[in-house]
Amino acid sequence: MAVDLQCVFPQDLIRLSSVKYVPGILPTTLDVTGADFRSVSDVRINDVSSPSYVVLSPFRLLAQVPTSLLTSQLTSVTVLSSQLTLTSKSLLSFQLG
Repeated sequence: MAVDLQCVFPQDLIRLSSVKYVPGILPTTLDVTGADFRSVSDVRINDVSSPSYVVLSPFRLLAQVPTSLLTSQLTSVTVLSSQLTLTSKSLLSFQLG
């Protein structure tokens, strides 16, 4: 008998104002600015979690582009917050906690 254990993690999408490549840095990195990065829980690039990100200020972070996406066109960047507000921009994801 298979057992499936899932937990729900509500997350908010943070509004972004710009995303650009950082020239001359390896691994390939994005410079992201947005509304409020004080409680970032995940950065997703083309729906793949960034292997590493660093929050530089409440409005700016750097995110490493996953190796699997280095030859792909980047179509989306999503920054998720662990702060719970449950609005229309909240995301419920099932994960093993």
